[in-house]
Amino acid sequence: MQVQQRKLLSLLEDVRAGKLVIPDFQRDFVWTRKQIEELLNSIINRYFIGTILVLESPTSNLRFAPRVIRGVQADPKQQSTINYVLDGQQRITSLFYAFYEPSVELAEDSLPTKFYLNLNGFQEAVGVQKMDDLLRRLYPDKEARKMLEKYSEVLAQTTGIDIRQYPSMASFRSPDALTAYLSAHGANLAADKRDELNRLLQSILDYEIAVVALPDETPDEEIVSTFERINRLGTRLDIFDLAVARYYPLGIRLNDLKKKLEASATPVSILDFLDTEAVLKAMALSKGSDPKNKSLLGLVDLRGDRNKAQAEFYTRWDAASEYLKKAVLRMQEVYGAVKLRAKANRISLIPYTSMAVPLACALERVEALGNTKGLYDKIDLWYWTAVFTGRYAGAVDTQSYVDYKALVAWFNDDSAKIDMSADLSSVVAEMRRASRTSALAKAFYNVLILNGSADFITGQPVKLDECEVDHIFPSSKFPDGAKNIFNLAVIYKETNRRKSDKLPAEFIKTCLEAHGGSESALAETLRSHCISGDALKAMQDSNLSAFVSAREAAFRETLSKRILQH
Repeated sequence: MQVQQRKLLSLLEDVRAGKLVIPDFQRDFVWTRKQIEELLNSIINRYFIGTILVLESPTSNLRFAPRVIRGVQADPKQQSTINYVLDGQQRITSLFYAFYEPSVELAEDSLPTKFYLNLNGFQEAVGVQKMDDLLRRLYPDKEARKMLEKYSEVLAQTTGIDIRQYPSMASFRSPDALTAYLSAHGANLAADKRDELNRLLQSILDYEIAVVALPDETPDEEIVSTFERINRLGTRLDIFDLAVARYYPLGIRLNDLKKKLEASATPVSILDFLDTEAVLKAMALSKGSDPKNKSLLGLVDLRGDRNKAQAEFYTRWDAASEYLKKAVLRMQEVYGAVKLRAKANRISLIPYTSMAVPLACALERVEALGNTKGLYDKIDLWYWTAVFTGRYAGAVDTQSYVDYKALVAWFNDDSAKIDMSADLSSVVAEMRRASRTSALAKAFYNVLILNGSADFITGQPVKLDECEVDHIFPSSKFPDGAKNIFNLAVIYKETNRRKSDKLPAEFIKTCLEAHGGSESALAETLRSHCISGDALKAMQDSNLSAFVSAREAAFRETLSKRILQH
């Protein structure tokens, strides 16, 4: 490790030439105009702005895919050696942006921003998109600004120069740049103002930044560890970003794999439900490793044969992606976790998306063992018990590892059955307290969907993508208890509009008439919503408390018969 004092403008020239770059996995530039102003003011006042950490690398053997600083046009591969900025991207990009003025926008702006020096004090840099905005920034008082706009001679007397001719920071990029500025606009400047500008230029020319350089032979483990440390205070990298860095030397292009995954939406796009980290976790778990960060950065032998490691990684990535798709499809088609409307939004009814990883690995193992019904029954029992007991509400990586190992043992030996007991009384008690968008609520809707959830009016099956989740007892008339999960139902949207905020007693009459006055036909439709005879009577009496109690009992019976007794 070597520490150098580098001249600021020399560093920025390296940026312009493509010698100083960032690794492709680094997050984008995110600093705001205000943050850049504060950094420039620190430079102007000769304050310390921190060190820059770089990694040397010959372009003949790149450690990571290089990406030029935002606004740079050069090709870094034309250089013999480059330096990756490991820590300091936001500062370096900000300084290049201010001194070189590339035609790109800041994240918060719609036009490129330039940073001007306030000639009144020489201690302030101000960033604006248009010169007209500079007057507003420097003179926020409306009356004073109007006066200055109207009388150009007063403007000149106040500042010594027309405010629209203030120097930008690009005028201090070199002696020639300041000379050009003074030649064009310096005639109206007093001698002491010109002297101050020249002193500021010399100060910028002399300004140094401490650069810590890691040599090219620095081990990958140390580099990744460095990223984990330095990103705690900045724009934090997630584990996928770190994996991009880890596997790049093997020729594995994770960002390309991610783009391929984004483009693959048939029959379902897993990135609509999961992040790319889930693929890495499924790769680790299927290999028998705990899907925590350390395992995700060591999925293949990093020191062995490069071609073998690359082929193994791509094979396992494809398999993990495919089985994650199957897991999501099973959640939707077998477990009822579709998308429904809840008020103005469409929500996915997957209770715990984190369960997709162990489910994917379990499905892969079942296919390898012969796709027997008994094995799928074991998966179903594990899935529903885990959902209703909240097994994945906490430390999901450890739970995935424990559950998958137990499932594999159970697949191979019926006597190794894992404990999937569930106290239904406790489950129902938790459901009473849960919100309508909670995991338990989603699981409740899943069961209703699997139970049929026929249309209240016609008694016919409905298209689930045309259904909504809403109250049976309207919240407008039952504000205290209407939010209880057991007062919610999966309702066809047209039927929901007809129901509106009617009392249940009134709505149920409409339903009975639509069923031809047949109480038995209506009762069959209501059973598909876990609404028993006792719950129907409570609706006819508009008794919310009795309805909730009766529906709880009906749901417990459904859950016990259909799910927890395989």
